[in-house]
Amino acid sequence: MMDNQNKTNWWHFHALKLNNGKIYRVWIDYKDSFLGVSIAPAKMKKPLWPLLNVFIDLSDFFLDEMYAGFCAATGQLIGNHKILSWSFSN
Repeated sequence: MMDNQNKTNWWHFHALKLNNGKIYRVWIDYKDSFLGVSIAPAKMKKPLWPLLNVFIDLSDFFLDEMYAGFCAATGQLIGNHKILSWSFSN
């Protein structure tokens, strides 16, 4: 999440611990070969700038008809991953 106190460093993010029991929203956007990932606490709006924004051409992997899925892992830790809602738009 963006550091509002240091506006000259708009790229500075606070450390974020995801295994704290809180609910977070994640946006995964793919447009014009750019993959953007944004994250915020559940009740906040989508941040103006993505946490991650990379160029990657996925056109060879997208088909006219296909399935979308989710996967999660914790390594040797015990964890509970819940997807409370999701949407897909083309």
